[in-house]
Amino acid sequence: MNKERVKKIAQRVISKSAFTPPIDIIELSKRYASYYEEELPLGVDGLCIQSVLEKPKIIVHTKQAENRKRFTIAHELGHVIIPWHLGSIACNPNSTDEFISEDIEIVEREANLFAAEILMPHKWLIKKVEEHNNSVEFLINEIYNEAQVSLQATLIRLRDYIGFGYHFLLTRDNNIITQIQTVGTLYKEKVNSIQEFQSYFDTKVGKVCIDDYIVYWFREDYGIAKVAITDTRSSNEILNAILDDSYQSECHSKLKPRINGIFGAANSRIREHSSKEEGLVFLIGKSFKGKKDLIPFIEHSDFNSFVINKIDEIINKTKK
Repeated sequence: MNKERVKKIAQRVISKSAFTPPIDIIELSKRYASYYEEELPLGVDGLCIQSVLEKPKIIVHTKQAENRKRFTIAHELGHVIIPWHLGSIACNPNSTDEFISEDIEIVEREANLFAAEILMPHKWLIKKVEEHNNSVEFLINEIYNEAQVSLQATLIRLRDYIGFGYHFLLTRDNNIITQIQTVGTLYKEKVNSIQEFQSYFDTKVGKVCIDDYIVYWFREDYGIAKVAITDTRSSNEILNAILDDSYQSECHSKLKPRINGIFGAANSRIREHSSKEEGLVFLIGKSFKGKKDLIPFIEHSDFNSFVINKIDEIINKTKK
C-alpha cells in the first residue's frame, strides 16, 4: 500500500480547499466529481464511476447514518483523486469480507486512509492531541463531534497519534464492535467480552459514553518516568557503573550489546513516529519487562537515569 503517497495527496487536497473540520465533504467532492445519492443494492455503500469521456461520478447509498455517509463520500473521493485508482468501483468502506482479492483490498485500504486524512486532517489532529493529551475521554469526544465521523473511524485515526500502549474497546448494547491497539502494546490477544477486558486490565479501565456507544480504554505502563536529566554522565558511563554494581565482570561483554540492542530495536520501530521520545520511553520499558536475568539491572537505582540519558542521546543524534 502506498501509505505515504496517499497521505500526501489527501493533505494537498485539504490544503488547497482551505476547509477545516467538520469538512464539507459533499462540496469538496463536487469539485472533482458529479455527486448523487441513491438507494444502492444491499452491501454497497458507494460507487465511483470513472470514464475518460466524462466527469467522474460518486454515487452514495442514501440510507446510511450521516457520519458513515460522510466517510463513504470521502472514500469514494479517494478513488477519484488517487491517480492509480482506475475504472469503476463498488465499495463498502466498513467491509471485512475475507473473500475479496488482495489487490482490491489494498485499493480499499488506500481509499479509507485518504478518507480519514480528509475528514480528520493531520495538522488539525496533532493540535487536538497536544491540547487534550491528558484526557482521553475529552479527546475522543472532541474529534468525534468536530470531525463528524463514526467512533470507529475516530479510534482508528487516533491510533497513530494518541501515544503508545493504548487499548480501546468500542461497544454498543454490551456487544463488542471493534478492538484497537496503538503501537507498543504487550497484550495482543482479542478479548471476547467487556468483562474479560475489564478483568484483564483490573480497575484501571477508563470509560467514555457517547450516544449509544461505550468506549473502554486502558494504557499499559512500564514504570519508566520521563523526567528532566540530572545525571551528567553519558549513558555508557552509567551503563558500566550499573553492570559493575550488579554483575560479575565476565557477564559484561554479553549484557552490553544486548541492552544497547533493545534501544536500537525500539528506535528502528518508531523512527518516523510523531511522538518518538515518548515512544522510546514506552517501548524500552516494555522490552525490559519480564527479562529475569536483567532484574538486577532494572532494579538498580540508576536504571531510570540510564534510560533517559540514552534516549536523549538518540534523539539528539537524530536531529543532527
